[in-house]
Amino acid sequence: MSTTTGRAVDARRIALGQQIRARRKAQKYTLKALAAITGLSVPKLCRIELGQERTRLEDVDTLAKALATSTHALIPKPKRKP
Repeated sequence: MSTTTGRAVDARRIALGQQIRARRKAQKYTLKALAAITGLSVPKLCRIELGQERTRLEDVDTLAKALATSTHALIPKPKRKP
């Protein structure tokens, strides 16, 4: 994987984490509460929110349901090249 591609993947992970954190806070859930609802561990959720975790689509779907949103709403859209 090239450095440019690696940065794009990192940026998408970070954007996903930011979406999840924003929606979690809007729902007034703590990490511990979201972990209890989803069955994911607090450390894993923390890494996802920080963009440090490769997140399985299944986990994104679980998080979307817990946060009353769609999977598509959480996954960042790729930027199109001009």
